Amino acid sequence: MNKNIKVMLIFLVILAVLTATGCANQSSEGSTENVKSSGIAGQMMPSRQVAYDTVSEEPMLESYGEYDESAVPAKDPGTETKIIRTAYLSIEVEDYFLASQKAEEYAKKYGGYVSNSDVSLDSNDKHSGTVTIRVPELHFDAAITEITALGEIKSKNVNGNDVTEEYIDLQSRINNSKAHETRLIELYSKATNVKEMMQVENELARVRGEIESMEGRLRYMSDRVQMSTITVNLYEEQPAVKEWGLWDSIKTSFNNFLASLRWVIELIGWLLPLAIAGVLIWLGVRWGIRKVKKRQK
Repeated sequence: MNKNIKVMLIFLVILAVLTATGCANQSSEGSTENVKSSGIAGQMMPSRQVAYDTVSEEPMLESYGEYDESAVPAKDPGTETKIIRTAYLSIEVEDYFLASQKAEEYAKKYGGYVSNSDVSLDSNDKHSGTVTIRVPELHFDAAITEITALGEIKSKNVNGNDVTEEYIDLQSRINNSKAHETRLIELYSKATNVKEMMQVENELARVRGEIESMEGRLRYMSDRVQMSTITVNLYEEQPAVKEWGLWDSIKTSFNNFLASLRWVIELIGWLLPLAIAGVLIWLGVRWGIRKVKKRQK
């Protein structure tokens, strides 16, 4: 029993020593944090004194100097190749509407859509038009293969525009401009008069406009890279030579004769009343002259 009591006493003494050591460490860490926080506060005060230049009333942007984009590290945009792929096909088909319908079905089949479609009728009652579809870049070649089977290929042009360099450049410029925007917001919060606030606001509006413009261009390029464009010009076969037979020649000549005869009849019908009126006037004048001569005799 005495032995157990001694063991318990030893355990309690060890526990008390460990507890005292932990409290001392916490007290030391707390004092260290206080020293650090006081040091940080002391370092911030001079920077605020530089920003608030109320004696000379110099604009804040001039006191900070011109912004250097190279000083802000740009985010690595990656090395993935960005290619905008387009194709233009000219195809002679038997039936325009059937071929255009199949082209639209191919677009939906590969997860795309029709962006434009038009049709016209020529003097030979033949239809022609253009169908523009957009499909995911992954299915670009497969869609072209199916479309070329719609009829006889007259021309085919496939292009690939590599925009990787422009894409990376835009991403870097956007990141740098956003960093510049963040810095301007900090300067605006430290402005001490209206002149400084207006100057920072104007620069902030300019930077924000550039960011929105570049982001819009980046979205456009991303859409063109992801969705390729295929423009298909479809037209029905035209007659090679216009046939002229003997019967067609006779029929045409007869029609021309009838047209000329009709014109002569219309001319006579227009001149006949004038001729009758002229004859009546001439007869009246002649009768008057004879009457005058008889009176003179």
